[in-house]
Amino acid sequence: AVVSTQSGHYGRGGAAAAGMVTPFDVIKTRIQTVTPGVQNVTYSGVPDAFSKVIKNEGFGALFKGCVPRMSVIAPLMAIAQSVYFIGVAESLFGINTANY
Repeated sequence: AVVSTQSGHYGRGGAAAAGMVTPFDVIKTRIQTVTPGVQNVTYSGVPDAFSKVIKNEGFGALFKGCVPRMSVIAPLMAIAQSVYFIGVAESLFGINTANY
């Protein structure tokens, strides 16, 4: 029962973290995918990218893809942290946790 309760917390925590970093990931992707001469918008840096995205597309554009990202990260975090908590990884790899 403890792992079940904690895995829900881990999932919500992972989803919240994914939601909080989404604007930065959107900006990073925008900067990386700019092709000068092909697109109308170019960015001179991170602050410039933030201001242009908000000005041209609105604040909500910073959260494009947020729900799918949160939907993927939540179960991944819940599974990973639960497996770590119950010690499956240690027993699978033959690690003696008494030595820690």
